[in-house]
Amino acid sequence: MPVTFPLAITVDVHPNDNAMSIRRCVDFLAHRNISATFLISTAILQKPQERAAIKSGGGSHELGTHAHQHDADEIRSLVSGGNGQLNFLRASKESFEDSFGYSPRSFRSPTWCGLGSAAIDELVRLGYRVDCSSTPQRPGILSSYPLENPWLLSSRKVNWLRLELLEIPTSTFLLPLASPSFAMLGRHVSKLLVKLLMVETRKAADHALVLSFDIEDFDRYRGFAKATKNWRDLMPLTSGGLQWRYWLRTYDPEERFQITLALFELLKGKEFVRLSDIYSVVQGVSRIPLESAEFRNTHEVSVRGLT
Repeated sequence: MPVTFPLAITVDVHPNDNAMSIRRCVDFLAHRNISATFLISTAILQKPQERAAIKSGGGSHELGTHAHQHDADEIRSLVSGGNGQLNFLRASKESFEDSFGYSPRSFRSPTWCGLGSAAIDELVRLGYRVDCSSTPQRPGILSSYPLENPWLLSSRKVNWLRLELLEIPTSTFLLPLASPSFAMLGRHVSKLLVKLLMVETRKAADHALVLSFDIEDFDRYRGFAKATKNWRDLMPLTSGGLQWRYWLRTYDPEERFQITLALFELLKGKEFVRLSDIYSVVQGVSRIPLESAEFRNTHEVSVRGLT
């Protein structure tokens, strides 16, 4: 039965992920014939086994970037840094190109941090076409940077940050439909939240349902360490936010896997697209060259073409 809304799965790959977990993620998606977008913190590409595991996905997935080191310095630079502080974006792109032989087109900031104008312009200069950093209407108090609210008033629609750069928000209802939220809300509440956003997306042709997972969500056999609790976690931090929120998350790999499994069962039979697929439809790449005057006059097209 055809879907009535575009549905995209993204998988964030972080520098500390391991090759076995990556392969289990790839196998999980392959078993269900699902195409996803992997957003890679490119520091991991310096590890041969992990790089090979990412490549093992073959041509079914889109590969994009998720900064380089995925650290606080990169976050600060993306939020408010000038061009000289954004050199890691070029280094990340070059590392990606050395590993895969082509340039990345999709980007997500670490922790969905806000993007300053300089960062957006640099992404455009580097040839990126999609940004998936936005989490619309998420209050800053629920994020790692509670004094900032970069997405509180941002659009829930697919929209253009620049003529060349399409913003595809991560679906959000106060909390992003993403791994940290799923680990905190558990299986049943996570499914309810996804259902609510599915209803919204069905009714709006310019919305896309974008769910974000981490590699570890697919590995029920990995080792793990429980989060420690300290009274200092009750104090809000300008960098790190409310640490007690980590108490609410499950870190047990079997529980995380069962949550992931339940969500994919909910989505069984749906058609999955990659971020680049949404871009291609919105931009009309097969019919209208990006640089053409015709595209410049018609770039407000919706994503209804995916339904």
